[in-house]
Amino acid sequence: MGSITRAAIVTGAGSGIGLAVTKALVQTGINVVLNGRTEETLARAAAEIDEPSCWPLLPATSPGRRQPNNSSRRLPDDSGESTSS
Repeated sequence: MGSITRAAIVTGAGSGIGLAVTKALVQTGINVVLNGRTEETLARAAAEIDEPSCWPLLPATSPGRRQPNNSSRRLPDDSGESTSS
């Protein structure tokens, strides 16, 4: 039987608890995909960890969720109508 590769996706991986969890997982040999709100924060976290088993995932926004810059505008929902707060 072949070896099993373990992997994890960590949300909020750019700072705080998410970054700490990411570092701990990488130290135990787990491949980690970093997810978070901004590309800059994820790139900084990946550079800080500096391991080939750690990959930043570009942030995605969901319909109706606030944009990463925390503006009061919201993205359109599935109907194409934009919502406001």
